[in-house]
Amino acid sequence: MKKNIITKADIVLAVILAALCAAVCICVWSEGSAGSSVEISVDGKLYGTYSLQQDQEIGIDSEYGHNTLTIRGGKALMTEASCPDGYCLGQHREDGGIDESNQTIICLPNRVSVTVRTDEEDVGKASPEESGNRSVPDAVVGTADGAAGSEGGGTGSGDGENR
Repeated sequence: MKKNIITKADIVLAVILAALCAAVCICVWSEGSAGSSVEISVDGKLYGTYSLQQDQEIGIDSEYGHNTLTIRGGKALMTEASCPDGYCLGQHREDGGIDESNQTIICLPNRVSVTVRTDEEDVGKASPEESGNRSVPDAVVGTADGAAGSEGGGTGSGDGENR
């Protein structure tokens, strides 16, 4: 006599795993909520917060270089950059720019990050002079306090160890 290889417990386990996989996929590929502003940081420090509702061009000048962020029709797009690779200029270009809470634009050479903020988040019009030394999480440099762990903006110390 041959025993049944697949039991009821196996079927229940398969259904639970399929539901869990579907939930993870939905979370990963879900759309972000509509943003109301963009927050720009340079080298881990807040540069300014600007409304997505007002069409404007923002010049971002720092010791690392120049970028221009253009806000039109509720979307923000990097339109100029002095960085050598220009990779930030192509980020989200096919979509017309960023406008949802899960979207960012990063310019690594110039240490600029642009993040979409929602109404629920701390939104206040800030200029470079008003922002002071407010520390924001920064994917460009490293930690929220701007410490990269090595000289040169966190690009590594040359000893084979990535930071």
